[in-house]
Amino acid sequence: MASTGAGVTGIGVANQNVKRPKEAGFSAVVYPAAAGIAKSSPNAPEAAYRRYMDGCKVLPVVPRLAAVSYRICLESITRELGHANDKLADRIDALIADTKRHVPTQIADTLATLKDAGNIASHDSRDIAANVIEIDPGEIELCKVVIEMMFDEFWERPKKLDAMKQGVAAKKAAWSKGKQTAKKGSTN
Repeated sequence: MASTGAGVTGIGVANQNVKRPKEAGFSAVVYPAAAGIAKSSPNAPEAAYRRYMDGCKVLPVVPRLAAVSYRICLESITRELGHANDKLADRIDALIADTKRHVPTQIADTLATLKDAGNIASHDSRDIAANVIEIDPGEIELCKVVIEMMFDEFWERPKKLDAMKQGVAAKKAAWSKGKQTAKKGSTN
């Protein structure tokens, strides 16, 4: 909080000499907090990316809400990858065990860690019922990072590789066509 010099306290006060409209009753200029930095992922599923962006927007202001958005994002990602069990923990286990996906060890280990932390924080237990479990900012950041890794692993990298393979195939086709044309020209 900062003092405006007029005995009124405000947040993010601009230049003290700026005239403010008296009829509106303003005594301070308030700036919104900057949103968390989000990684672009144009090939990720729309619903998952939207939840990821929601989490990034609110992370600096309401970290618990960001955690909820990231959890919903993980639910969406696992559903997109073919695992639509009722519980997120079951979806994560199924994704890690999925032999078709070949989930990288780093992502699998991080998901398992987040699953364990999430189960402790979100489910009341008789052992911890009297305690309020706070969400650690590091866990929220870890969740954000693993989502970014999953976007890259399952959507961005494959799309980029496909585009590169198409470029090589087009070059090969052009080369083959040129080679055939050269053969035809040398037989005349």
